[in-house]
Amino acid sequence: MSALTENEELYNYLQQNYSTTHYRFERLFGHSFPYKKLDLGSIKELKLKGIHSLSGIEELKGLEKIEVSDVSDLSPLEKCSNLTGVKCHLSDQPIDVESLKRISSLESIQKAEFYGRGVKSISSDQAMQFG
Repeated sequence: MSALTENEELYNYLQQNYSTTHYRFERLFGHSFPYKKLDLGSIKELKLKGIHSLSGIEELKGLEKIEVSDVSDLSPLEKCSNLTGVKCHLSDQPIDVESLKRISSLESIQKAEFYGRGVKSISSDQAMQFG
């Protein structure tokens, strides 16, 4: 079992919102029937609402841009090496500023925006000085 499938909330969200329909041909009956398939590698952009944990997000190898809200632990984003854009609406819970710095300083990051808790918008350079 992978970290992503252990995070049932996120995995179910991805299955419901990012699965594509495929068709399987049935030789016995002579017709095809549809089935849903989740291809984690094809997810490039992700908007998450109502998801509270990002555990396992690093398994989305093609993920380039993500927008999340009300997540208190952003540290799993540090493992996403292809991220170019991050937009976070921070929850009212305490946020680890060091994690924000590490995310903003990822080599691939071109734009990092953090909103909420008194933070209006912060660029990658500003995030390095944040806190």
